[in-house]
Amino acid sequence: MFAFLSPLAYLPLAEIAGFIIIGGRIGLGYTLLWLIFSTMLGFSLLKTSAAGAFSNVRTGKDADFFAEQGVFDSLCLMVAAFLLIFPGFISDFIAIPFIIGPFRHWLFLRSKNNPDSFLRKFTTTGSRNFRAGGNAPQPPGAGTTIDAEFQRIDDTEQLPKQ
Repeated sequence: MFAFLSPLAYLPLAEIAGFIIIGGRIGLGYTLLWLIFSTMLGFSLLKTSAAGAFSNVRTGKDADFFAEQGVFDSLCLMVAAFLLIFPGFISDFIAIPFIIGPFRHWLFLRSKNNPDSFLRKFTTTGSRNFRAGGNAPQPPGAGTTIDAEFQRIDDTEQLPKQ
């Protein structure tokens, strides 16, 4: 966990250095235009990716695969959106690959094939049932559970009139 958070602690310092280096070369006006444009693009991506996170559900043999890939694409777009909203050149350059569709597809397939991947651990398509070609039958008792209250009425009792 510390290995993941350590670079994030240095990101603001790297962004300040990026402002000094790149902003000094392109000028203050273009730097401000870049920041405004990237922030607007980030908010636009965040709006569209959050709205479309679960709308790409397909039916058929590979429905789970496409649904998971759609959610993964939306997650990548949300990461890109947050990186674009975060002011700075370095975070914007990190966000660019997450916007590109073939990179997201490659990353998804690479994550699916990695045995330690969270996609393989927490999804159904990583199981042998998906690779066997379809949805496996559910074991008995694995269906929907309905919680309800009931009152037993015998034939000898009269039902209350309403």
